[in-house]
Amino acid sequence: MPDIAARLGVAKSTAYRWVQGVPWEPDAEAARERRRAHSRAMTDAQWAAHRQARDAARAETVRATSAWVGRLRRRELILVGAALYWAEGTKAKPWRPHDCRVKFVNSDPTLVEVFLRFV
Repeated sequence: MPDIAARLGVAKSTAYRWVQGVPWEPDAEAARERRRAHSRAMTDAQWAAHRQARDAARAETVRATSAWVGRLRRRELILVGAALYWAEGTKAKPWRPHDCRVKFVNSDPTLVEVFLRFV
């Protein structure tokens, strides 16, 4: 209706009055997409400040923890790497006993970096 009103150069309320008795089926997919876009915009507006605060707090925690831990010595790196592989790596299975490739399934860049240092 807003498109019709704009094209005819009349108010939307006038266009609605002209066709109020006419059965009208809007494009369901376009309406759904419009509602989704509006919902995303409203959600982003509502949570943007929270997300920024959360990300800043996480970055500060990572920085403080990294400063507290410092650099891992060789023994510590081996222990951490073994624990990471135990938790995030794939192991030989009875149905694949000869699959001896090293696989690490976590995608966190920091964990991948630590695991690569371990390997």
